[in-house]
Amino acid sequence: MYNINKNYKTLFLTKNSKFDYKQKVNLILSAQLYWVRVFEIPISSYKDAIKVVPSFFEDFLDIEQYKFYAIKLNDIQYLCFAYNQTQIIETIKQSNLSLSQINNIYFAHNEFLSYNNDQIFKLDDQYMIYKDDVLVLIPSSFIKSQPNNYVDLDNIKLSKHKIYIQNELSFLDTKSAYILSIIFILLIIVNGIKLYQIKKTTKILTNNLQLTKQTYHLMPTIIQTKSVIRSLKDTSSKQIKIREALNYIFNFSKITKGQIQRVDLSENKILIYFIKIDSFNKLKSLRFINSLLYLSIALLIQSIFLEFTLKWSFV
Repeated sequence: MYNINKNYKTLFLTKNSKFDYKQKVNLILSAQLYWVRVFEIPISSYKDAIKVVPSFFEDFLDIEQYKFYAIKLNDIQYLCFAYNQTQIIETIKQSNLSLSQINNIYFAHNEFLSYNNDQIFKLDDQYMIYKDDVLVLIPSSFIKSQPNNYVDLDNIKLSKHKIYIQNELSFLDTKSAYILSIIFILLIIVNGIKLYQIKKTTKILTNNLQLTKQTYHLMPTIIQTKSVIRSLKDTSSKQIKIREALNYIFNFSKITKGQIQRVDLSENKILIYFIKIDSFNKLKSLRFINSLLYLSIALLIQSIFLEFTLKWSFV
């Protein structure tokens, strides 16, 4: 059964519940799903009292499997609850609900107090009664006649006493969660320091690069720098060709035993005359680098076209 409370439907959860609902809901737990006792705990502080509650249940429960909740009744008495979170999660799943649908979870003991009149009342297939102000279940076999009181969930006003269950994937206890949180925070701090150092180093390198460019009058951009490099490579290539041409001329004189008679300059042409060539066969064996003509060398030197022409006579 259910009612609507603050836009959320309220469902009564038992071990046998089956629901067909896809929206968010509030759950009231059947007494099947928790333990409740009134204990005398002479501690006025709730925060301190809740720490000792597990010790009151350890005689009949494996307290490692349970979580605890308490309501202060007076200066020395607390109404204490023990619930198995794993069992509640499994019961929710079996009822066709998902954990993401759950808004709040309440204990039936606190929500059905309006029926605390020493009379049996019923909700779904469960019979209940308050004994000594504690809600207890009555086996159906003990019921000889149907009660007149039926819980009306539509008129139930939910209390402030609610519990929350952790995500079904949660497997860390509180202490472990704190430790992991501290480690995570430390990693963030370390990474922050490293990032600051990297930014600082990058800024220093950038400043040094700009200073170097200014000192040596380098181009401000990579494109301009590449353009200068290409220009220098072209100039170097021309210089290499000039050196090869001169080397050719010197080797020509050495191999042929010829002598330079005269050098004439006519416009863009340089005419070099050789005499006393020792042998034409030696001349034929001479080769110029890059497969240029044997005796005519054309060069572009600083935008001036020069042609070296060699002429010779035999001895």
